[in-house]
Amino acid sequence: MKVTLINPGKSQRFAVHEPLNLGFIASYLEKNNVEVKIVDELAGQNVEEELEKFHPDVAGITATTALAPDAYRVASLCKKMGFLTVMGGVHASIFPDEAMKYVDIVVKGEGEAAMLDIINKKIKSGLVTAPYIKNIDDIPPPSRHLLQMDFYLRSKDRVPYIIYFAFVPPRTKVASLLTSRGCPYLCIFCHNTWRGTPCRFHSAGRVISEIAYLKEKYDVKAVYFVEDNFFLNKKRVHEICEQMIQKRFNLIWGGSTRVDNIDMETLEMAKAAGCRLINFGFESGSQRILDLLKKGINVEDSKRAIEMCNRAGIMANGSFIIGNPTETMDDIEQTRKFIRENKITLPGIYISTPYPGTGLWKMAREQGLIPGNVNWADFAQERVTANLSKIPKEKIEKLRAQLYLEYFIRHPRMAIKLLLMSLQYPKAPAEKILKTLAPLTEIFNARTIKKIAGGILTVSRVYVKALLFKLGLFVKPYNITWFITWRCNLLCNYCDIGRQNQDELKRQELTLEEIRAAVLQLKKIGAKYITFAGGEPLLREDLFDVIKFCKENNLVVGIVTNGVAINETIAEKLASSGVDHIHVSLDSPDDTQDEIRAMKGAFKKVDAGLRMLAKYKGAAGFHLGIGSVISRYNYNKLEKLFEYALDTGLDSVAPQPFFSYQMRDKKMLEKFVLSGSEITELEAELKRISEKYPRLLRNSNFFIKNIPEYFRNPKMPGTMCFAGGLTLIIFPEGNVGVCYPLHQGVAGNVRETEIGGIIKSEKFRQLVRKVRNKECATCWCAPVHEYNLFFKPREIIKSLRMLKTALTGK
Repeated sequence: MKVTLINPGKSQRFAVHEPLNLGFIASYLEKNNVEVKIVDELAGQNVEEELEKFHPDVAGITATTALAPDAYRVASLCKKMGFLTVMGGVHASIFPDEAMKYVDIVVKGEGEAAMLDIINKKIKSGLVTAPYIKNIDDIPPPSRHLLQMDFYLRSKDRVPYIIYFAFVPPRTKVASLLTSRGCPYLCIFCHNTWRGTPCRFHSAGRVISEIAYLKEKYDVKAVYFVEDNFFLNKKRVHEICEQMIQKRFNLIWGGSTRVDNIDMETLEMAKAAGCRLINFGFESGSQRILDLLKKGINVEDSKRAIEMCNRAGIMANGSFIIGNPTETMDDIEQTRKFIRENKITLPGIYISTPYPGTGLWKMAREQGLIPGNVNWADFAQERVTANLSKIPKEKIEKLRAQLYLEYFIRHPRMAIKLLLMSLQYPKAPAEKILKTLAPLTEIFNARTIKKIAGGILTVSRVYVKALLFKLGLFVKPYNITWFITWRCNLLCNYCDIGRQNQDELKRQELTLEEIRAAVLQLKKIGAKYITFAGGEPLLREDLFDVIKFCKENNLVVGIVTNGVAINETIAEKLASSGVDHIHVSLDSPDDTQDEIRAMKGAFKKVDAGLRMLAKYKGAAGFHLGIGSVISRYNYNKLEKLFEYALDTGLDSVAPQPFFSYQMRDKKMLEKFVLSGSEITELEAELKRISEKYPRLLRNSNFFIKNIPEYFRNPKMPGTMCFAGGLTLIIFPEGNVGVCYPLHQGVAGNVRETEIGGIIKSEKFRQLVRKVRNKECATCWCAPVHEYNLFFKPREIIKSLRMLKTALTGK
């Protein structure tokens, strides 16, 4: 009889531990004269090829919840090839009826004896319920000769799971050991609770003999005990440690346990035996959440465990769960404070996931949060699958990133260690290095890391351009603002565009083909960013085609919209267009918006549009922010605007002063421009916002500080304008200029001259000289003045200090 045991996981990025569950089943079958082969997709093996070579009588597949789709795919293949197909594992045990759709037999429970029964009794179909094995020493050690040990022993392949292997020096051979089964605790988030099996332990002698085998056979220098609570049986731990010391194994090791299962004596013995790391399940810094999770510990237990490990010289890693049932921002803040104030070597931050068979699953089902067509691949603790908390879904995922970022800012050595661990493999392909770097936040994927690296490179280039421009040289613009249409669906009090003949404005616009030609010209001069504005850009039916074309040419694309046209269809199209930034104009989160925009219900429409976009932004990956023009209408409502942005799950708010050039009717100016005590009030409001919402504030501290000064004296505040140097404006009819206030100053038209030729023309250079000499309108636009930050060290330091305070609380 021939049996193939399969570890599915083609969709999984990384493998953590050897599939010891299959190793144990294999050793049990081999002991009973069954020929066995293990095929491991996580280690890169091809299931179909291996099945064709071995051609087994029985194919056994293990299924965890997150990898259930992979397991079902493999099962379908096995049945198609004509093999008797068996499935076991936690997911199949909980959902045998679901698994039975793909296989002949489902094993519920521990698989060793069950698989042998299937073979000996020639069972062909149905559910096999396996009793737990009382003496697990009766099961031989896992058949490691059938596992891809060369793959798993290379510590570099485990770098993405640095929380388990942070204690392992580079290029160290490290193996995993499973030395017990069962758990006596009833935490509502853990899938172990469905089993209801008692704790059983391999004897100390059995553990020592297995370690000796690993050292002799594979020259292992480190081991990790993969069970959830290695230190549960302290007597056994003492025996294992004593024998490791006596036999002079001289290897290092790590394991996991609860904070209430250690004491100083045990830790000191473990350290003497080579223990370098313990992973704890801290879960939360909020006692309320710990009680709700039925963890059975208190926050002081966790602090004491960390302190004891630090005294013993053992790394104290730990896992935290956010997005728990009824969890609030106050609970999250307590967790953030716990991580900040305790000496944790490395935290693992996960999102509450209602795994089948757990108490969380029951809660989620009762609240109708589990859909009928569940995608099991989503159950990966990296994203929200069912939100039981009181925090918006998108915000939970963002909080996870923030907690990691805060940790690495405070612990740069660990960040550097991860970087060095990737650089020790200079011949590894770029993809592997990116995967290796991924644990820096455990959520930053290759795309994100590429963005970070690209951002650093871009900033460096921009700095050089800004320096050259400041020295009086002409440089090619890289940041383009493109007014793609003058048409508008509003009649704002401070703007005349919506009152013009809309049909005539449409006739003047560039065609889609003309726009595409101009995009290629911009790419040719080295432009990187394009922001489409108006008017209202969403009035152009071909806007999504334009965005798609820009993305195909590797440009970063943003749009500025008043938001009233955004409905579910538009939101979906924007999300799928590839747009990088969406900037919605919102001056006040109430009826004041209606008054400024001269449209009843304007705020309700913008609010609905923002909430639709916020729903998509997490998956689509775009930045969603709002821009607010500060005027007499809203200068005392800015804090309310920031609160709204936070509650709605937006990424940023960019306030800017009202510019007089925006209004042609000068009699209306007094309704908008601040004076006297209003400016003083605004100053205090902006200071509060800078301190309270530094993460949301898009503009720099330098810019915000000078907004009140602009109202006192509307001119550029002694800084240089970079219009025409780093920025460029294109108008709907194809005219090219240096900035909007100088819209009468046109250097050329893309219908007549290529952009590369326009920016080299004397006319364009004359406009740039006007900007340098400050002969233009009295304005102060953020996009063309923020580059002054490169040359204001004090402002940079101040902004960095604000950022550090926001991230670390210190």
